[in-house]
Amino acid sequence: MTTHLTARIAWHDDGWNGRVCSKPELNTYCVGLKSYPGDVIHRERDLERETACAGQAVCKLKGKDVPPCIYSINAFGPDAIRGYSNPPDFFYEGADREEWDIPPSTVCVWPYEAMYGDEVYTDGRLDNDKRRRGADEFFAELDDGESLIFYYANHSNPFTDENDPKYVIVGVSRVKQVGKPLFYPNATDDIKKRFAQGMVWARNVTSYYPDEGFRIPYHAYRDKPEILEKILVTPENPTTCKYGARHLTDDTAIGMLEQLLDAIGRLKEIGDTQEDWNLREKWAQAQIGKLWQRRGLYPGLLTVMELLDAEASISNAKWYCDRREEKKAYEFFFDALDSGKDCPELELTGMVAKRVSRSWHLLEDDVRMFLKTVAVRVDLYLDQLESIVGQKRAAHGLPEDLNEIVEDPYLLSELFVGDAPEDIIPWSTIDRGVFPSPELGGDVLCDMLLDDPRRLRSLCVEQLRREPNQTFRPADIILQEINARMDRMPEWKRHNFSLRYFEVDRGSLEKALVLKREDERLHLYLKQVFQDERRVEKALTELFDRPAITLSRPLPDGFWLRAVSDDESMLSKKGGDEYQNAVAAQAQQCAQIFRVPLSVVSGRAGTGKTTIIRAIVKGIRQVEGVGAPIHVMTPTGKATDRVRAVFERHKIAGVDASTIHSFLASNGWLNDNLTFKR
Repeated sequence: MTTHLTARIAWHDDGWNGRVCSKPELNTYCVGLKSYPGDVIHRERDLERETACAGQAVCKLKGKDVPPCIYSINAFGPDAIRGYSNPPDFFYEGADREEWDIPPSTVCVWPYEAMYGDEVYTDGRLDNDKRRRGADEFFAELDDGESLIFYYANHSNPFTDENDPKYVIVGVSRVKQVGKPLFYPNATDDIKKRFAQGMVWARNVTSYYPDEGFRIPYHAYRDKPEILEKILVTPENPTTCKYGARHLTDDTAIGMLEQLLDAIGRLKEIGDTQEDWNLREKWAQAQIGKLWQRRGLYPGLLTVMELLDAEASISNAKWYCDRREEKKAYEFFFDALDSGKDCPELELTGMVAKRVSRSWHLLEDDVRMFLKTVAVRVDLYLDQLESIVGQKRAAHGLPEDLNEIVEDPYLLSELFVGDAPEDIIPWSTIDRGVFPSPELGGDVLCDMLLDDPRRLRSLCVEQLRREPNQTFRPADIILQEINARMDRMPEWKRHNFSLRYFEVDRGSLEKALVLKREDERLHLYLKQVFQDERRVEKALTELFDRPAITLSRPLPDGFWLRAVSDDESMLSKKGGDEYQNAVAAQAQQCAQIFRVPLSVVSGRAGTGKTTIIRAIVKGIRQVEGVGAPIHVMTPTGKATDRVRAVFERHKIAGVDASTIHSFLASNGWLNDNLTFKR
């Protein structure tokens, strides 16, 4: 087993080539809130200097001409450059600027996850010495010459929009060397004591690029969005790209390399010549072969051992796994659990062995079967495994009886609801457990066939979820995407599906999908989305069919014109007849919609939608009295603030305003990760 790494880098418009962006003014992403280190780049960036040095090699720049994106600008650069870090403001000038050499093909990263866990606190306060030890342990797990490094950009990138944030995988290589810790020079004794000897929270990680690995040439197609979308690589499991730098298992690394292989295929199709893609393809395939051997047949065994409080046995089990004898470790462990006898091979003896065995037998039969057959074969995070086998698994979207998952492991990918929106279980994670490499000598789970309807159904579900702006999609288009994905897979997992499968396996597929034919073309819905649409349709239709609202008291003549007018506004004072015509039209709209149970008011920004809302609220107060409950909901927090400001300015009290999500959450209609309770 080998530990691998994700490394967050700030967006660069020319491919992190060790040069200043050729058009620095067009790169607004490097200073974004989700960049790394975005706050430093935002604070220290001098756009005028960057423009003067546009396209120049950083190795030839000095002093203030060196851009603050120095941590990642040389990820694929050919020359050594000089890095720097200014002490943070809270050092109060108690240390000097640190400078260090950044070799070719090097990034500077830091593991935020190791910085904020429970273990780095002492008496409720952050202990920087513990944080330093945590960072040292994090980097020590990487093996020079063995670990892979995957580079990615956080949500501050050209592919992200407000409603669809994306991590972007930039490239991959092999770790050549992890640098030593860095410290600010001339730190005072107080700074050293309080801040781990004045440590710089960054460390070099050098790769073997360009001899090994590759980068996706997004920079070469900035003006060709149709190609950019084709070659875009986003992680199947977004949690792998959290916390700046994060460890990856062999299994997860296989999945990311398979995604990058798919991008290589697309680059070859368009005739890209930025790299020798045939050579890069062979390299990636060779790495996948090595990773399968290291992954072994039971990548989840150590996590199951941790779940069952058998941590003391993990190091011995890992010893067997590292020697490709994971089957022995598996048999030793579960024999000890079932029999309650000592297992000296895993140092599972005495009272510890009895305690662990007792806990094992106290578990329900379906939980034990799941752990022994499925959980050991798939690579899950510990907190995911705890959610699956816990008493509240229904809150995570899972069936109460885990035998359903034992019979169909793909349900984990389809149903699991994690603790955050990005906490998912990708289809490929399950598929690698179901269909392991034949060289490992393991059986296929559940007697699954390559064209099993359970496999196809789960694939369709994942493809539909990848298009958040579409509620249904043509089945033939989804099949094209699925078959293209299959073509990139190892031969033992490859299969091409046809539309005929939707007819033959309709019963099984309809457990999660709705198959709907329109104009002789088959379309697929996610079943839950289809059901939600019908519920919304029914509710809106019932509202629309209601009679006009009977007012408990009439509105006086001229009320709506007075309600929409704002005598204090500049438009009122200078708008003349044009303003009067506009407010008259708004008043007419208010009169039309006030008694209608359902109405839609639309328009661009600044066309008066908020004015109409304000007038409607005044109308409710006039008809129903001052105490009538009113709640205004908006899509975004910014819109909520604007609505509140309008009500405050016009002295309209007693109106609750919130985002839609916060309203739902306050009424208990959302899960903790902001997904909807069903």
